[in-house]
Amino acid sequence: MSKEFKIESDLGTGILSPGTTKRRWEPDEGIGKLNRRIHRESKYVDEYKNLPFKFSKPKRPKRICYVACVECGSIYCVPINTVGVVCKECDKYVNTREVS
Repeated sequence: MSKEFKIESDLGTGILSPGTTKRRWEPDEGIGKLNRRIHRESKYVDEYKNLPFKFSKPKRPKRICYVACVECGSIYCVPINTVGVVCKECDKYVNTREVS
């Protein structure tokens, strides 16, 4: 399967190869200025318009598990990829084991 697009124009038909055009449209004032304007406008709407919804992405649930400190047995709620924590009881970095 080829990743080329055929384009038609007044000059005839041609092949548009990858990398010929940018993938993203960029405004004249720049991406940073556009992002600041969007943030400012959505903050204004959130504060003063009292709409029944928010202009923001929903929070993604994090995959978590419960682990225990090998030294003292303190239990912590951490992301599933965690292999060690700084234990508040032991006051040092320790390995963990999953609690079921």
